Amino acid sequence: MKSIRAEERISIRCTLIGALPQEFTWRGRRYGVQRIERTSPPAHERRRPGPSVEFYVLQTWQGLRCRVSHDPGSDIWRLEHLLGTGGGMR
Repeated sequence: MKSIRAEERISIRCTLIGALPQEFTWRGRRYGVQRIERTSPPAHERRRPGPSVEFYVLQTWQGLRCRVSHDPGSDIWRLEHLLGTGGGMR
């Protein structure tokens, strides 16, 4: 599994403004999103004051499973944590 630097920024492509991602680019590679689960923030995020950040678990067609965050105020998406990798799931 690839190690990640804390909260690496990713580029997201959505079909509609404000919609959830259809695909994202991380470290120059494009991943198609197969499934999205909304999840609660990690414990350290729940205590942080300020605007609410949204967290999701993404499963890609390429077999990558990761937790990402979205700051709606700045529209910045970040890859927070890799949860697993594997073969394609087509």
